[in-house]
Amino acid sequence: MNDTAVLEIKNVNKTFRVGFLRKKIDVLRDLSLTVNRGEIYGFIGPNGAGKTTTIKLIVGLIWQDKGEITLFNYRNTDIEAKKRLGFLPENPLFYDYLTIFEFLDLSAQLYTISASERKNRINYLLEKFNIKYWQNHSLRKVSRGTMQRVGLAQALLNQPEILILDEPMSNLDPIGRRDVRDILLELKEQGTSIFFSSHILGDAEMLCDRVGIIFNGKLVSEGKLDELLDQEVVKYEVVAKGIEPNKISSSIATLVSIQKDTLLLYVNEENSLEQLLNLFMKEKAKILSIVPSKNTLEDYFIHKIKEIKGGKK
Repeated sequence: MNDTAVLEIKNVNKTFRVGFLRKKIDVLRDLSLTVNRGEIYGFIGPNGAGKTTTIKLIVGLIWQDKGEITLFNYRNTDIEAKKRLGFLPENPLFYDYLTIFEFLDLSAQLYTISASERKNRINYLLEKFNIKYWQNHSLRKVSRGTMQRVGLAQALLNQPEILILDEPMSNLDPIGRRDVRDILLELKEQGTSIFFSSHILGDAEMLCDRVGIIFNGKLVSEGKLDELLDQEVVKYEVVAKGIEPNKISSSIATLVSIQKDTLLLYVNEENSLEQLLNLFMKEKAKILSIVPSKNTLEDYFIHKIKEIKGGKK
């Protein structure tokens, strides 16, 4: 294991047998990846690609058929490794007759944290995730979004060195997602490594140092975002008012929408943008905004999956 890696997955294979005939399904095929100390690694892929299976393997809920998984140079099933990780599954199920505080206190006791320290950590996390108001409510009476925040809080009780999160933004409203993003970035600054799967590619793009794309159980792409994404401008989004749409040639810009007298236009080339601006000056149109647009992680992801499905790779 290299000095900077906290998680290493080496040539892991996992097969399930399903149905009456016990049909063999290869869920993971020769999967290898590394998560380094203090980085956020996004694990993305379509439904059924193998993301949740990989996470269950990392935390020791199931076992691989072949390959090796290590955490901090220990086997992932070693108790010393488990002490240093925090985990949130995709669909957490808690003892719903407990209050939020009781559940977090019970979870903290599993780490043999002293009573006074448990109280301090729980109160800190209740404030951090904006759920202190609900601390004496039973879990069966809180919303799914609140339950998700409780799950994230329990994952941090032991002050883990690596967080393993399966769809951490699910069930959260926009404010909740922003709060969680801020907390994850703060944890990264403190040196915590984070490995998470997500369908919300915008969040992954904002958070991740590196991403890996899994498809049909294989890692098909991996790297830093600035290496994967083309940083060149691919189009310009122009918003303007005070000009008739029929005066704008389709060879210069594509009309996307009209709201009252305001137009949204897409322009693909810099030369075309210059022609459009000259037309606006001539017609005395008012330019409200010009926004250059680059390829996003979602663009890259969709292109990569279509490329593979099309048999080009």
